Amino acid sequence: MYLKKFTGVAIAVLAAAFAILYTAGCKKAAEGEARPDLASKFVVVQQIPTGFLRSTFSMSGELRPIIQVTLSSQTSGQVMQIPVKEGDMVRAGQLLCAVDDRELRAAYAQVNAQTVANRAALEKLRRYSRPQEITKLESAVENAHVQLENAEKNLQRANELFGSGVVPLSHVETARAAMEAAKSAYVTATENLSLALEGAREEDLLSAEAAVKSAEAELERIGIQIDKSVIKAPVDGVIAKVHIEPSELVSPGMPVCDLVNLSNMQAKIGLSESDLITVNPGDTVAVRLKLAPGQPFPGVITAISPSIDKTTGTFMVEVTTPNPGGQILGGFYADFEFTRTAVKDAIIVPIDALINEGDSWHAFVVNAGRAEKRAVKPGILTPEFAQIIEGLSKGELLVVTGQRLLTDGDLVEISKTEEPKLPEENKAFAELEERAKEELKERPEIQTGLATPENGGEPNSGDEGEAGDTEGGAQGDSEKNDGDNGG
Repeated sequence: MYLKKFTGVAIAVLAAAFAILYTAGCKKAAEGEARPDLASKFVVVQQIPTGFLRSTFSMSGELRPIIQVTLSSQTSGQVMQIPVKEGDMVRAGQLLCAVDDRELRAAYAQVNAQTVANRAALEKLRRYSRPQEITKLESAVENAHVQLENAEKNLQRANELFGSGVVPLSHVETARAAMEAAKSAYVTATENLSLALEGAREEDLLSAEAAVKSAEAELERIGIQIDKSVIKAPVDGVIAKVHIEPSELVSPGMPVCDLVNLSNMQAKIGLSESDLITVNPGDTVAVRLKLAPGQPFPGVITAISPSIDKTTGTFMVEVTTPNPGGQILGGFYADFEFTRTAVKDAIIVPIDALINEGDSWHAFVVNAGRAEKRAVKPGILTPEFAQIIEGLSKGELLVVTGQRLLTDGDLVEISKTEEPKLPEENKAFAELEERAKEELKERPEIQTGLATPENGGEPNSGDEGEAGDTEGGAQGDSEKNDGDNGG
């Protein structure tokens, strides 16, 4: 009897427990139907932006001054002055060295005097053939003849007075001397008139002209030698080395000093054929010194070799870097960052938002609360960003965190919407490109081969930070090169 009662109670307890569990299960099921978002996956998204994107490649090279000369003596002699020392800044035209030129200057003075005499003799010969000179000489003859007649009369009167004892013998001698002088002057005037009437002989004129030319040539030669005795700076620059000492004897060809102009530096970089076809004269190049890689210097491609270097198998590209502050010294090594591909208005996404599966790429976007898997075609790939050519559109919500846990159609809940990200280097490169343009304006000596409005062309670099756009490509004329996936 007792056992039956116990069994009944146990059955009643079990039934009650089952009823409670059943009721709780139904309640939870009902709550699950009421809140389906409990199955959603949380994700972080950002709105897809567009902007400028470029891919680059870097090469190393050595920077050298464009102007680096060794100035040598052009004459022989003792060094009198060396007013500069190593490290001095000098201006174009400044004296660097002076050689003793005293003997040359003495010879110059002597030849100059002879030149003056030769010119006077030639002028005298030419003067005799002029009508006005003949008239002048005829007048001189007449005057001399009158003077002679007067002198003869004075002598005759003196003789008569001496014979009468009126004047002493000295008076007669004075009159005779005056007559002889007048006679000599008359003869000279007559001869000069005869020469003028006959005219200078052609051979005399030719001889006199040759004498003048010879003296002038010798004068010029000595003047050139005097000029060569001083060495002046051909350009602004820095004295890199002085090879001689004061009082030292120098001879033609002996090095005097080395002059370096640091205002423009240059490097020659060997590029492969595949890299060469992505660059153009006038492209901006970011130059980062090995010793100070932080802030790049603006460089520009100023020349591209038309033929391959058979020794290295590369094409030489010349990069010129303005160096107004002289911060770059000759022999510094640098990394030269070239633009391989550049696109403006590109669809840009973080590279980490993409999922790579073999040869295919895909990403997830949020559409109507669900994850939507998209096959995408990337263009430019950099370590941080990717250009999307197909599969995504500007303004869509791209999943940037949690995408690897999604499958197509999953319910998602956005936990955070990040600000769109763009490459930070874009602004820096645009500023660098602007600096390069400004430097080129101030340095017309840098020849780039780049068409400009002044010579009838248009610059071969785009605006708004573009790097040398060319025609073609998936983005139309806004791409420099199409389909380049290199980083």
